[in-house]
Amino acid sequence: MESIRKIPRAEWGSQPIQPTAGSYWLKCNQTIKVILILLAVVVVFAIVGRNTHPRSAWMLWVPLSAFIASCISLMIVGSFALGPYRAERRLGYTTWPSRSETSTPKDRENRR
Repeated sequence: MESIRKIPRAEWGSQPIQPTAGSYWLKCNQTIKVILILLAVVVVFAIVGRNTHPRSAWMLWVPLSAFIASCISLMIVGSFALGPYRAERRLGYTTWPSRSETSTPKDRENRR
């Protein structure tokens, strides 16, 4: 099996596949952070809404709808990233490395 070369972020602009899979990777990371924050907000609003008034469904629906919209946007960005990801891999490099490609041999040894 051929070795896949990991391209540093400073060199993304000079690669043949544009936009790079790494740019989608950054967008996915931002979206995941937003999803986690919104999940915490949904839980807080559910607890506060239940304790303040039994019919305060809007307190749950507003952050829940934002949470669902963020999840949908993550799926859309991920589906757009699949094409550049596969194309980069075919050319022998990646801007979206897997966990095993980013870790050092010592880290891999410790996981066993």
